[in-house]
Amino acid sequence: MIAEDAGDGAAARCAIRVYRFGGAAGTGVAGGVDDGDGGAGGIYYRRLEILNSAAVAALVLLVVKPEEVFDTSSQLSFLAIGYIGGVAVPWIERHVQPFIGALHGSRDVPLDGAFSARQAQFRLDLRAVAAVMTSRLSA
Repeated sequence: MIAEDAGDGAAARCAIRVYRFGGAAGTGVAGGVDDGDGGAGGIYYRRLEILNSAAVAALVLLVVKPEEVFDTSSQLSFLAIGYIGGVAVPWIERHVQPFIGALHGSRDVPLDGAFSARQAQFRLDLRAVAAVMTSRLSA
């Protein structure tokens, strides 16, 4: 399907596809964005920034179909991408990732000293909840 003939953000999907594969994928093929393969970021062992992808998609959309810029659905889509890439992902990396790292070997009590105080407390609470659930389920 040619991106100019398709509606509802096909040009943006095409732009992201071309950007993700370094221009190697078909230039007029509109493909899905959520295929989860990592694109060029996985090939070059670097993180593909979502905001950079959205900016490239917006520029291509502006060139291919300028009237789409004023469409409410396009604006809300880019707003959602901006929020996810600019607010949600950094917040998760800053506040959730340390606790995910603390889950490693959570049953080994001697490892608690290797973590920060909050992570060690999280490990203690996790073991306490596991003990309560085990006792309630076995009774």
